Amino acid sequence: LAQIEATKGLRADPPGSVSIHYGETGFFREVYTEQEGVIAGIKKYVDMLPTFHLEFFRLTEAKEGLGSVGDIVALEVNMRPAGGYTPDMLDFSQSVDVYQIWADMVAFDRLRHTYIGPRRYCVYAGRRDGVRYDISLGQLEARCGDRARLFTRMPDALAGTMGNQVAIACFDTMEEVDLFVKAAFRLRDGG
Repeated sequence: LAQIEATKGLRADPPGSVSIHYGETGFFREVYTEQEGVIAGIKKYVDMLPTFHLEFFRLTEAKEGLGSVGDIVALEVNMRPAGGYTPDMLDFSQSVDVYQIWADMVAFDRLRHTYIGPRRYCVYAGRRDGVRYDISLGQLEARCGDRARLFTRMPDALAGTMGNQVAIACFDTMEEVDLFVKAAFRLRDGG
């Protein structure tokens, strides 16, 4: 109890903060005070990379040490392709081969393949087992016809965040996307 009382007034910077890492560990090479600086810094590093994956969120309430309402905060900055089915969705929507593009840039520092094909909206619907949807995954796939791209089970390790059932399809218009999403998640009466 005496140790707790003796430390109540002590304050230290939290692990991972700028004061801990900048100029000390090499994790923080540049520090920006404005969002525009952060964006410019990201662009500078992205220009040097063959592939990357960024995730951000906007604060809906002020968080001490993080930012004010409306600030954009980096959730993830990875110097690798996005995970899950994201590379497949890029392939489907842009008529490309993301991994071939990445290999070209890593090995030759230039794109060696050309891609000509339709560019569409690609949408992912992750559905949960045990939920009473109006139509089955198979019926949803049949309804999509030639726009269906991948309808399968999500590996259990990822199902908690992504859903158990994967439904990916491509469409020419946002109206078609909206109809797909409504059909994918419409529940049975009483369910």
